[in-house]
Amino acid sequence: MSRRLCALAAVLAGLVLASTVSAQTTIFKPLHLYYLSTSGNDQNSGTSPNEAWATPDHAVDCGDVIIAATGNYTNQFNQASIWGPVSNCPSTSGGIDGRGGIYFATVLCAGTLGTCNVNSGGNASAVDIQQRSNWAVEGFMATTDGADTSNQVVPAFDGDCAVQVGDCAAGDIYHHIAFVNDIAYNSSDGFGPAGNDAAGVSGMDYMAVVGDIAQNSAQGNPGFDYCVAAIDIVAPVNYDTKPGTHIYIYGNFSYNNMTPCATDVENYMFDTWDAYGYSGQGVAQNNMGWLAGRFGFQVFDQEIEPSSAKVYILNNTLFGGGELNDPCCFGWAEGDINIQNSNPNGSSMWGGVTIQNNLVEENQAWQGGDNQGYPEFAFLIGGPYSNVTVGGSGSQNYLYGLATECNGPACLPTSAPYAAESFGTVSNLGTNYYVSPGFRNTSDLISDRSGTPNCSGFTNTTACMGWNANTRTLTNPSAIYDLQPTVIGTNRAGYQLPSTTCVTSGPIYTYYPTWLKGIVYLHWNSFNKTITENSDLVTKPCGM
Repeated sequence: MSRRLCALAAVLAGLVLASTVSAQTTIFKPLHLYYLSTSGNDQNSGTSPNEAWATPDHAVDCGDVIIAATGNYTNQFNQASIWGPVSNCPSTSGGIDGRGGIYFATVLCAGTLGTCNVNSGGNASAVDIQQRSNWAVEGFMATTDGADTSNQVVPAFDGDCAVQVGDCAAGDIYHHIAFVNDIAYNSSDGFGPAGNDAAGVSGMDYMAVVGDIAQNSAQGNPGFDYCVAAIDIVAPVNYDTKPGTHIYIYGNFSYNNMTPCATDVENYMFDTWDAYGYSGQGVAQNNMGWLAGRFGFQVFDQEIEPSSAKVYILNNTLFGGGELNDPCCFGWAEGDINIQNSNPNGSSMWGGVTIQNNLVEENQAWQGGDNQGYPEFAFLIGGPYSNVTVGGSGSQNYLYGLATECNGPACLPTSAPYAAESFGTVSNLGTNYYVSPGFRNTSDLISDRSGTPNCSGFTNTTACMGWNANTRTLTNPSAIYDLQPTVIGTNRAGYQLPSTTCVTSGPIYTYYPTWLKGIVYLHWNSFNKTITENSDLVTKPCGM
């Protein structure tokens, strides 16, 4: 039966409440519904608000949803053994179409953004899914209360093997962790699913960071000269070798990550996927980033183990990298998109890196604005990496820089101001356009859109950042408005405004993981106690 006929039958049966269901929402039927609150007790049944749990430390199934009451949480999501085992994955019933296919048990905030807050108080992750698989967290706002001062870096939202629970055993691989429609701010790291090799090959696979905000969240641990990126996927491990996207960074906003530190401080990073010979596919698609301490997006290869991982960096909008003055530590030019091998004579870049349809513009010629330092480029490739594809006919990146010095073998354009630099040959820079995208209002972006996000009253981060996909309204001023390009031809590149209309072709259809079916993003209606999957956070393939 078609969806239209099903909807008609439901109306005739009196089963659909017209006031709560629209063309942009789909009813999500959980297999089991549980409740959690700041005043809950894990001895309770969890089956009603009056019997709410205190933590998700309970055995659940894929397709279950735990409704977290609004309030201020501290350590309910980051202590040892605090996440229960999830079974029967994927589900075979329920979900958005009755046929299941849900790979997650979901902890869902009951209110709008900013009403479920988590502050771990420093040196501790706020939401830390350790040594468990098949969990999703949605609608939370979290902080680690600044930089770390212990000998570690703990993300606001984390999925890993170590830190507070202890090292994984050799061979332990955890998978299917998703952070959707969440906010990290003022943190040592924003979203940091990571591998860990202290006890042998172990770590994580199948990660999704979708529709999230990471603000001032690459503060790391400057006292130990150790920082990372605000959204950072480090050393994943193969859970399986199935085709399709395993790592998905989609529809996020990462900005104002500028804490001085001896390492990293990026908005986004795919880091050392060669650590365990990872062979999965990673996609960074339709993200925005501005004001990065070093790189807007870094892909870092160390050639530790042979890796056939494939990476796609598509339709991202970046502005203002290299905001830190960095004469002490790296000593070379930087790119807002930076492709780098730690081996100066190395050439491997895994199974291939593709960089297409991105908009990148710089706001200064030198790192930190200091002409005693090193030049800043929109794009940099660190060597003659033959398996890196940059731009190409119909997929050109728009790259615009202000650099007046070319200190490598090749730069484009062929005269200043330079936008791209290669430490291989000029052919490694590919085919791109070297013109400004003409962003609408970068002055407002820097001065008024870079602080802690105020998303009070919004149900999703995309609307908070300025775009209402339901009404197709773009707020002026807003971050999304400020970074809209105005130059003819640029509308196909960079961040694409999300649509509530699903797609059946194109890059989103190609790369969107089927294992995210039904959870992007969930919304709780307390009036009639229903859950919907809403379509106004990111564009999705039909049926997802």
